[in-house]
Amino acid sequence: MSNYPFYQRDPAIAGNKLGASNLTIGRAGCTTCAVCDGLHFFGFKITPEFLAADPNLYTKPGDPQGEGLILWQELNKLLPGGFKMIKRNTSRVDADIIASLKDPNQFVILKVNNGAHWTLALRTLPKNDYLVDDPWTGKKVSALSIYHNIVGSVHFGR
Repeated sequence: MSNYPFYQRDPAIAGNKLGASNLTIGRAGCTTCAVCDGLHFFGFKITPEFLAADPNLYTKPGDPQGEGLILWQELNKLLPGGFKMIKRNTSRVDADIIASLKDPNQFVILKVNNGAHWTLALRTLPKNDYLVDDPWTGKKVSALSIYHNIVGSVHFGR
């Protein structure tokens, strides 16, 4: 049993398609699961299958960016409790990550593994690392011990 509330390889949700894409939560739903987990810590029960069911929330097959990617501005329309995406960094900015982790009204997801994966940051660790909830492994792990780099972040707040 995973200690991660929204484990992307959970058989109950893994086969759900991401919007109108051909990708599933199990294969490419790490961002969706990380966002839902962040909201979960604030008491909101938005689930990956709820987000995945929205055909406007993800890029479609043939999109030049690739398919199954979250459209951040569309996500803002679905977030509860006054939450919204407040910042997106396309590189590692530790000062921003730390500030979000310290703010009781924010959460941050980290883009790791050369941009191939997303995790929810929980707290700072020594040696410029972060403890994360990982939707792939279903565990709390050190981001750098598993994924070796952090290449971006998305910050949510209210």
